[in-house]
Amino acid sequence: MSDDRLPFERKDGEGYLWRETNSEVIRKGSIQWKGENLYASIIKTEINGEDKYELSISAGLLYINSEEDKRDRHKSPDISGPITFNGEVLKCGGWKNVSESGTDYTKIRLDHKQQTDKPSF
Repeated sequence: MSDDRLPFERKDGEGYLWRETNSEVIRKGSIQWKGENLYASIIKTEINGEDKYELSISAGLLYINSEEDKRDRHKSPDISGPITFNGEVLKCGGWKNVSESGTDYTKIRLDHKQQTDKPSF
């Protein structure tokens, strides 16, 4: 499923991720760039019967938030963590959902990381 088929309004800092069945990670490792270690993956995806390869650079590690650890079980993200994107440190939160048609997806929200210890999600 591609994101153009999801019936959601696009907002800055938000997106939707779905289960991909035509892709596999075929290589994973690191690349040295300007003194920084970048973690990367090569993803193979079949599109219209043709294999396509994509280099993905990791923005950061995400952590599963258990129901017991959530501040508000209905509003707190199911997965979250700090990421670095375009040189900015952001916080990333993801919430599990199911569309009206029964498709599992994760709503993602990026936000500027605040200098306090208390997250805003």
